[in-house]
Amino acid sequence: MPIQRATPQANVVVPAHHNFLGWLCDPVNVSGTTTPGAGTLQLARILIPQTIVVNTITLSISIAPTTCTSGQNFVGIYDQSGTRLGVSVDQSTAWATNGQKACAMASATTVPGGLDVFVWVAFLWNGTGSITLHRPTIISNIASIGLTGATMRMGTILTGQTSLPSSITPASITNSTNVPWIGIS
Repeated sequence: MPIQRATPQANVVVPAHHNFLGWLCDPVNVSGTTTPGAGTLQLARILIPQTIVVNTITLSISIAPTTCTSGQNFVGIYDQSGTRLGVSVDQSTAWATNGQKACAMASATTVPGGLDVFVWVAFLWNGTGSITLHRPTIISNIASIGLTGATMRMGTILTGQTSLPSSITPASITNSTNVPWIGIS
């Protein structure tokens, strides 16, 4: 079943218009940057209305770090319960330069979808200097108004990480609007 597209009258851009299966938000809303701390898991919630297979997670680096620690830079996908569904190959080399990064998953990741189903897409970097990523411009806590840790639209969890854990506790997610823009395909 193909991904649903908005009708032309709706004038709404959806991920399929940019060849994505899902995203944090329309890229036209990306006008800020964020400098996440090394070893801290950054999470973006992405709605999954139907079952998809994810091969790539895309993000954009504005300013690359001085160095990335080999074997400690990943993106991945967690389901609503916090179970990791998939993880990328190490991104240490790719993230050493500026630009759009299509991060290949270690293996194709099937993500079951449905009404109100979402996943957490995780970003983890480690290295020296700092990494600066493009992000949507968001007004502080308004993005997750009325939501709890387990359903926040974006946030952080865990520090001191060198790899993506096999599971996270969604109720422990802390609201953060400094999460990078992420698209999945």
